[in-house]
Amino acid sequence: MRIARRHGGYTLCADRQAVDLHRFRHLVTQARAPEEDTRTAALLEQALALWRGQALTGADTPWAEAVREALHHERLAAESDVTDVRLRPGHHTELLGGLRTRARQHPWDERPAGQLMLTLHRCGRSAEALEHYERARHPARRPAGVGASSCVKRM
Repeated sequence: MRIARRHGGYTLCADRQAVDLHRFRHLVTQARAPEEDTRTAALLEQALALWRGQALTGADTPWAEAVREALHHERLAAESDVTDVRLRPGHHTELLGGLRTRARQHPWDERPAGQLMLTLHRCGRSAEALEHYERARHPARRPAGVGASSCVKRM
């Protein structure tokens, strides 16, 4: 890495492969290209293994908070992608605990909610899947004016 002087300030210059975020995005992009599920899952798991806690820890500015939130959503999308891939061959039981946690931590994100319902059903726990569906679609648990998406309704 090196520091370069630019108009009105400085720039930190680093090789793209030296920055975890660049490597994460590269692996996720590769994983989303048409491939076999085993390779896709492996690439996504490699990308997710690069995360070591919250991004920009210690930076307390509106810009840092916005970037931190955007990066958090990128990570959640990659987690959901690998879950989709791992659900196809039937890894329901091993995914259940992580899905419960993710659905609880992100109650307004319907993707992990739908994945959890599907996993519960495939684990032979259809009644529990229906209970989760009722909680997910209940108007009192949603922001004002927001209904359940067609994806959740199809579940």
